[in-house]
Amino acid sequence: MILTNFSIANDFIALEHNGSYLDLHNNFDFIDFEHIEDRSRVILRWQRTKDAWIANDVPFNLRLLFSEVYLFKCTNRENALSTTDDTCLSSIGFIWNDMIENMEGFSNATPKEGCEHLTMCLESGFAIKIGAKKVRCETDNGT
Repeated sequence: MILTNFSIANDFIALEHNGSYLDLHNNFDFIDFEHIEDRSRVILRWQRTKDAWIANDVPFNLRLLFSEVYLFKCTNRENALSTTDDTCLSSIGFIWNDMIENMEGFSNATPKEGCEHLTMCLESGFAIKIGAKKVRCETDNGT
């Protein structure tokens, strides 16, 4: 997978984009995803947390746009956990391609041959796994 304009931080909870550290665990809420099968695309969306302590220079919206998607899997959330855990990122990183059934692990912050499936886990236990040729990050300060 080619990360065209960002990288995953070595702490596995943030992205580095345009010189900024975008903390998906503390400063953003995961909003939703869209899987567009007929166009082989997936979009993951976050919005800046509404807490007053979040700096004004943190973008309001963040999207990861995956193209040429060849693998898309989701797991169910754990019912016993609070629904607020549905918006909080637990981890994001790359896992080995042969670990196709494993949805909760990661090995690297950067993709490499044989380790190109991105996994994203929320605190609720909900997880997404994506295999794609490319992904790019978009941010904006719109409402």
